[in-house]
Amino acid sequence: MRIQSYSTTCLVLTSDPAQLRILHSMSPPRRRRGASPDPHPKRHCSRSRSRSPPSSRHHRHPLSRSPPFSHRRRRSPSRSPPPSHRPHQSPTHSPLPSRPHNQFPTRSPLPSRPPHHSPTRSPLPSRPPRRDPVFASYQDHPDLPPNLRRLCEILSSGSLSLPSLLDNTGTVLTQSDVETVLRLSYSHPGPSLTFFRWAGERHLNHMHSCYSWNLIVDMLGKNLHFDAMWDAVRSMRDLNLLSLATFASVFGSLASDGRAGEALAAFRAMPMYGIRRDTVALNSLLAALCRVGLLVDGRTVLREAALVGVKPDADSFAILLEGCENEKDSKCARKVFDEMVTAIGWNPINRPAYDSFLVTLLSSLDDGFIEAMRCLEDLHQHGCSPGPKFFRAAFQLCLSKCDIQGATALWEDYIDRGVCPPDTAIYNCIIALSCKGRRPDVAFRYFDEMVLHGAFPDSDTYNSMFQVLVQARKAREAVAILNEMLKNECLPTHTNCLLAFNTKDPELCIKVWKCMLEHGIHPLEEAGNLLVSLLERNLLPEACKYAEDLIDNGVKLSSANLANLKRGLRKIHKDEIHDRLLLKWKQR
Repeated sequence: MRIQSYSTTCLVLTSDPAQLRILHSMSPPRRRRGASPDPHPKRHCSRSRSRSPPSSRHHRHPLSRSPPFSHRRRRSPSRSPPPSHRPHQSPTHSPLPSRPHNQFPTRSPLPSRPPHHSPTRSPLPSRPPRRDPVFASYQDHPDLPPNLRRLCEILSSGSLSLPSLLDNTGTVLTQSDVETVLRLSYSHPGPSLTFFRWAGERHLNHMHSCYSWNLIVDMLGKNLHFDAMWDAVRSMRDLNLLSLATFASVFGSLASDGRAGEALAAFRAMPMYGIRRDTVALNSLLAALCRVGLLVDGRTVLREAALVGVKPDADSFAILLEGCENEKDSKCARKVFDEMVTAIGWNPINRPAYDSFLVTLLSSLDDGFIEAMRCLEDLHQHGCSPGPKFFRAAFQLCLSKCDIQGATALWEDYIDRGVCPPDTAIYNCIIALSCKGRRPDVAFRYFDEMVLHGAFPDSDTYNSMFQVLVQARKAREAVAILNEMLKNECLPTHTNCLLAFNTKDPELCIKVWKCMLEHGIHPLEEAGNLLVSLLERNLLPEACKYAEDLIDNGVKLSSANLANLKRGLRKIHKDEIHDRLLLKWKQR
């Protein structure tokens, strides 16, 4: 077994510890600065491979003693043209490069070694370029133990003498420690592999946990080192450590790079690796493909799986329909739904699939809502129904389109009949729609019955009710809602706060101002001056009190309000109050 790096070194995996070795000088000699490159560089590779029968769960692992791989990730080969149209590439000097498809003789796909590029005979299309993933780092974990943090820092340093640096730490490691370091070092696959080998030799007697091996496989796959990834998979097979989780990681890495054909080849070869190829494995492959939007490939995999005797279940179609939902592909969703009904029929417990299908229909640009209602009625006739996810999306769509009629019909036909118990999000939509229609009485009816269905108002609920009451100039009811809102630790929005001052109600305005000042809801300056301007007409003492309150809290009192207070105080011969306010105003 081997892990190869066609650069300055070559790591070899072998199941016999006596055969551990290093292959040096695998790249062309370094040329001087300014010299022309060799147009025909020499290429070398090691074709030898040793096999050993599966052994016990703990075995001396076959990683060779060798310098580390480079910690830098190469660019995804999917950024270049497909292999069948790719021009000849000269070898690079970066470690763990992708093997040019025409550099070595063609080798058969799995199980001996999956081709580094998708086979041309695969029925699955290629995938557009992907974004480089963002990996977890030890810097994001301030509570990491100092000894493990030091190891992570060494792996990220890019040093060429990693084994000696690791030896100098004097750290005693456990399997759990190795797992933690590997989990936080995905950005440095080469040094991490060296650390894995070093930890096995120095501390664990080559008895790594299954999780550590899975991390190595996942790390190499996520960094697009697929040849090395398959070498690690074969090493796990020889150590009898393979599991479905390993292949789930392989599926995810290949799918994220658009290698749907290789992912399907890996699925076909699972029995040769001692892993059962069943519906659970099929669902893992479908989830990996749909997670990156490969819906067409997912449907192809479903047909290919049937050829090898693997039948889909309800979860298989739910995964595909969820992928359609993420891609908002209603056309594909209709086809998958028809296939699901043909394959497994109607099942009331298959709510996730129905949810995803109907939500996808809602995203259609034409008559998605009407079509979703037709399919919903069809489901109801077959004794099935979606879950709250669809109803939330449907009411949210009605809210965005101000479709009060559609929302009311949906509520009366399904919510009132008990098909789906409404939650807070559904109530928020129907209350907001009633408020937009200037129907506060209907909104209050929904608001009062929320708690009867186990749904409790949140900040959105209270703000919708507060807004409709303020717009209707119902100050007393608005004060009651505001008091209940604050009691339940919800706050009004700044828009609703400013809207409340339009009521010209002193009690409501003072209550809103105190709430804004206490909780720092901006704009304080605009709201405070509106309050003073409102009170100075009929409640001059209160106006002076809150004007001083503004100044004491660092809020700027407008000069116009100060002049109006001066005129009002002069009429009642209280110039000293104005003088005190003016002095504070100037000091601020």
